[in-house]
Amino acid sequence: MGKGITTNFCGIAAFLTLSVVLYLVKDVVIHSISGLPGYLAIFLVSFVGASSVLIPIPYVAIVFTLTIAGNLNPLYVALAGGGGSGVGEFTGWIVGRFFSKAIESTKYYGRVEALIKFLERRGRVWLPLVIFMFALTPLPDDILFIVLGALRYSLWKALSVSICGKILMMYLVAYSGTAIGSYFVESGVGIDVVFVGSVIALVVILLIMMLIDWEKVLSSKIRAIR
Repeated sequence: MGKGITTNFCGIAAFLTLSVVLYLVKDVVIHSISGLPGYLAIFLVSFVGASSVLIPIPYVAIVFTLTIAGNLNPLYVALAGGGGSGVGEFTGWIVGRFFSKAIESTKYYGRVEALIKFLERRGRVWLPLVIFMFALTPLPDDILFIVLGALRYSLWKALSVSICGKILMMYLVAYSGTAIGSYFVESGVGIDVVFVGSVIALVVILLIMMLIDWEKVLSSKIRAIR
């Protein structure tokens, strides 16, 4: 528990640091990513964030602040961010595929393994559906992909479903950020106030997310489908 809180605080610290940097250079950032080629930045941020297995990087929150501060197309943000974060889960699959012996003793491994095997016996559609839901929600899809790799589940099947879930998730994030930014700017509120307010709100949300026992959530889902 203590280790998990430490890594989450590291993620929040990284988010705050990046937020300060974005605030200081926001005009340059907005100008550089306002055109289609610049969405590569969102792809890279999402890819690195999803690839980080040890330290959680709140890349979704970073993308959200960018959509508030810049005039970005939510569809392009969804494709870039969703594609980057979906492909980034490749790292977890590789860890599971080649280092399964080192992680088989962890508390999450056995539970997720039991869930995957149970779903595979239920039919072909159930496991892809769970992968999609893990990608769409804050459920720990890093752990899911590690176990999928250890069980040698098809990487291409897992990634294709995960990317679809991430794209939908990123579209909701981008659309919300764009709508919030536009509303407050049209109401006469300066973009600086909106930006700072959004960062504060996201930090509060991240802190609340830290208090949720995701292990208990996962366990309840396993019991529910049984």
